[in-house]
Amino acid sequence: MKCILAPLVGNRTDSVTLEAALFTARMFGAHIDALYARSDPDDIAAWGVDSAIPDLKARAEQRERLAERAFERFCAKHLHIGTACAPDGVSATFLSTTGQQLNMYSAFGRTSDLIMFGVATDQRELTWDVLKAVLFSAGRPVMFAHEKPSDPGFGTLAIAWKNTPEAARAVGVAGGFISRASRVIVFCVDQENEADRESASRLIRYLQRYNQKVVLQSVSSHGKTDPAAMLLDSATAWHAGLLVMGGYGHSRMREWAFGGFTNHVLRCATIPVLMMH
Repeated sequence: MKCILAPLVGNRTDSVTLEAALFTARMFGAHIDALYARSDPDDIAAWGVDSAIPDLKARAEQRERLAERAFERFCAKHLHIGTACAPDGVSATFLSTTGQQLNMYSAFGRTSDLIMFGVATDQRELTWDVLKAVLFSAGRPVMFAHEKPSDPGFGTLAIAWKNTPEAARAVGVAGGFISRASRVIVFCVDQENEADRESASRLIRYLQRYNQKVVLQSVSSHGKTDPAAMLLDSATAWHAGLLVMGGYGHSRMREWAFGGFTNHVLRCATIPVLMMH
């Protein structure tokens, strides 16, 4: 993992995103691309509202300045001089482009190893909307972390396993984290049949090629407790520093419509979560 995309939006979330990206960058000696995407006023003009263009331009320029200042403060604090490499091999560059934010973040994300989102409490809903759209359209893994994430130089990594393509892709992109963890806990929530149990057993054998300290933990909600809540409680009980899982949606026509399980994890997780659709 050598390139992490940190989408910036020109508000307090930017510092959270950059700090979260730094945790992972330090693990791999990776580069951080901090990207701000500015809306194109000509797109607004096409809808016949030319009078709004000057104000939109001014606001876009202000947000870009805020994003760039957040980046400069981040570099001064952690990299010491501009975009030069820090002693731990981390480097960073500020990028600016023009275009619809979701499209630009997805496009730049496709040539990155990971897309990192920080979650600031007062900007939570906006972050969810952007994160969901990018997860479904970028084709790359997305990680999110709250304002005070635990350092993913963690001891324990948790995997939420289902016998699905989404979960398989999430595990596939997490190899670098898995091999560095002091232990790996595979959580299987409400295994419904023998095929699910056999799939979990095969996963354990696969993971042991990356890390010998792998534990399988079955979690049953008995049809009463919210399975997502049980997963998060179990991950907390095992002191996990990162959760790996598939990102699931219920509608191809509305890609941002997440399933209840994924939505609960997004909103309630207190540790960083790595997702892949």
